[in-house]
Formats: sequence, structure tokens, C-alpha cells
Amino acid sequence: MRLFQTTMSAVGMLVGCAGAFAACSDDNKTAIDAQVKLLDAPPDAAIDALVCAPLTDCSGTCIDTTSDPDNCGQCGMQCTSGKVCAASACACPPSFAPATISATAQDMVRTDLPGAFVAITPFSDGSSLHIAAVGYARAGTVINQVYTLSGANPGTPPFFALGYKLNLATFTPAASFYATEGKLTFTKVCDKGAAGTLTEATFKGVTSIQNPTIDPNGCTFTVASLAFSTGKPDMCPAPQ
Repeated sequence: MRLFQTTMSAVGMLVGCAGAFAACSDDNKTAIDAQVKLLDAPPDAAIDALVCAPLTDCSGTCIDTTSDPDNCGQCGMQCTSGKVCAASACACPPSFAPATISATAQDMVRTDLPGAFVAITPFSDGSSLHIAAVGYARAGTVINQVYTLSGANPGTPPFFALGYKLNLATFTPAASFYATEGKLTFTKVCDKGAAGTLTEATFKGVTSIQNPTIDPNGCTFTVASLAFSTGKPDMCPAPQ
């Protein structure tokens, strides 16, 4: 039915121009050309294009290819290495780490991981929601000791990760980063949360925040100093 309506619309515009015994305007010619292109396309493709417009049909799903990281600029073009999709192109995001990350009511601490706790805190830059994740060993983490981070084993505690632009529907960030250099110091740690500082840090893009593989040629940014409080560190017992 929709393809039939498109056909009649194009025919009607052509008849209107001919009936006036005058050349069509540029606007009319452009509209007619668009209609004819749809008619030349396979019927299903024409219908899908009309249904999705101004979005793009990607395998039956209407996608905004100007900002979708899995279909950036065109269907199937995936942004990787810490890049995000902006204006239909994959690019490194701007540095988004604040000087201070404070605990919120939405914080969570994962206690189901073998040998480790991971405290996760969302934070906002005023326009987008991001996340910070700090991992530390269940036992043996020393308060006020400086831990030197490396990218040798991303995801193995201690670690510090950041996620850019959190998707609230899937709880996954558009791009993920791990600190591959830096000095991490804890002032409080327990199964309720953690607090401390991160200094002289370099973050590199990874495949995902949960299963990270560092791309040596991926996006990179630095953080001079960052103070963090995730979960409920005030509930941690005082160090002995």
C-alpha cells in the first residue's frame, strides 16, 4: 500500500507539471527524482526506506547512523578502540574525567567476582552520564600504599576504568578506557565501597569495560589527579 501511494504521488507530480505546459521547478524535480529512485529500488527496500526515514534501515531496524557506534555513517560500521560515533564518523571522545568522583545513590559494588570487588559510580559532565569502576582485591589491599598501574593485565585488580556516555537501556558505555599507567592509592576499601586517589594516569581505549583488551593504537587521554569515592566507603571498618 505504501509503495502504491509513492507511485501515485510521483505520477501525480509529473502530470501536474505537464498539464501546466511549463518546466517543473527545481524543488519539484528533486522530489520526483527521489520518488523515482524509490520506485527503481526493490519493493521491500523502498518500503523500509520510507518507514525508517529520516533514519536508516539496517537489517530491518531503524538506526540513527549519525551517532550509533555499531552503525556509524553506514550500516555495520562499528567504532572501536575507544572511539565514539559523532556526526556519522568514528572519533576519539574529549577527555571527560573530572577532578573528583563522588559516591551517589546509584553506586553499586560487585561482590560476585572471584577474589575481587569492583565498585562502580556514575557521574555526569552536565550533558552526559559516564561511569567509573575501580577494582581491588578482596583481601590484601593495603591502605595508603601506592599501586603502580600497567596495561599488562587489564581487568586484574587493582585497576581503574572509565566508561564514556552510558546507555541506560543496556548499562554499557559508548567507549571504555583503562588506566594503563598511573599511581592508585586507597584510603578506604571493603565490600561496601572504596575511596582514594589516582594520579599521573594514562587511559587507553579497550574493547569493553567488562572484557578489556587494550588497543595500542586506540584513543588515549591523561589525568593528572583524580579523587574518588565509590559505593559507601564510610561504612568500611577503620584500618587496623
